[in-house]
This record gives sequence, C-alpha cells and structure tokens, in this order.
Amino acid sequence: MRNGKAHVSEAGGMTAEIGNAIKRSLEGVDSISDSLGEQRAAGAQVAANVGRVAQIIEENTAAQQSVDQATHDLRALDGELNARGKRFTLV
Repeated sequence: MRNGKAHVSEAGGMTAEIGNAIKRSLEGVDSISDSLGEQRAAGAQVAANVGRVAQIIEENTAAQQSVDQATHDLRALDGELNARGKRFTLV
C-alpha cells in the first residue's frame, strides 16, 4: 500500500510537471503567433511601400518622357527660328 501511495504521489508530481511543460509550450506558441502577426503587418507595410515606390518610378518616367519631348520640340523650334532669321539681312 505504501508503494501505491508513493506511486500516486509520484504520478501527481509528474502530472504537475507535465501541466507546467504544457503551459510553457502554449506560451511559446502564443509568442510565435504574436511574432507572425507582427511579421504579417510588417510585410503588408513593405508591400504598400513597394507599391508607392513603383508609382513614383512610373511618375518619374512619365515626367522624363515629357521633358525629353519638350527638349525635342525646343530644338525643332530653335532650328526653325534660326532658318527664319537667316532670311533677314542687317543693313
């Protein structure tokens, strides 16, 4: 009977240890879950910023094309004005 009581007491202690181990495991899982949530939020923020950068690049490209066209138009106008100016002679 003493052995039985000792085994029951030992089993109770092991059960408490198992309970504590499970509690620590659950805390670890909660911590991992929180970290994953933070990573998900950070990932969404990175994606949004990448989208903004892509939009800025598109706007810069369009602006550069506009500047290129304006430069081309000004060069053509300069050539035309020079050609018209050559028709006149200074007296």
